Amino acid sequence: MTLRLIPLLLVVALPLQAGVYKWNSDDGVVHYSDVPHKGAVEMVMPAMEPAAQQDQAEDGYTLFEIEVPTNEQTFRGVKGEVPVALSITPALQEGHVIRYFVDGRALTEDLKSSRITLKSITMGSHSLKAQIIDDGGNTIKISSAVRFHLRQAGL
Repeated sequence: MTLRLIPLLLVVALPLQAGVYKWNSDDGVVHYSDVPHKGAVEMVMPAMEPAAQQDQAEDGYTLFEIEVPTNEQTFRGVKGEVPVALSITPALQEGHVIRYFVDGRALTEDLKSSRITLKSITMGSHSLKAQIIDDGGNTIKISSAVRFHLRQAGL
C-alpha cells in the first residue's frame, strides 16, 4: 500500500518545485513558463519580503483600514448616524491621533478613538477615509477610502 503512494506523492510535489523558464521563439518573442521548454533557461527569482514587514519598518503600523462601514454599505433609517470602526495594528501609538475625512473634509477635531459615530450625515452617498497623524502634524498612514450610502427606511 505504501509503495503505491510514492508516485502520487511525487506527482503532488513536482509543482512545488517548479521554476520559471525563459526562452525566445524563432520570431524573437520572449516567453516565460513554469514548464521547461527546449532552449529555455531557468530564471532565478529574487526573494521577496512580505509587505506587512516592509510597512512596519516604514511607519510602525502593519494594519490600518476601515472595518465599518464596509465599501458600498447602505444604511437605512439611521437618522444621520453612521458607526465607524477602524482596525489598527499595533494599537495607536503614544502621540498619534486619527483624522477622519467625510467627503474629503476633515472632522473638526482629531481623535484617539478607532470607534466613533458620525452624526448629522445627510441622505445620499458619501466617502470616508482616515489618517494617522503624529504629534508633529505629519501623516503617518492613510486608510483606503470606503463609500457608503444613507437611504430612507423602507416602507
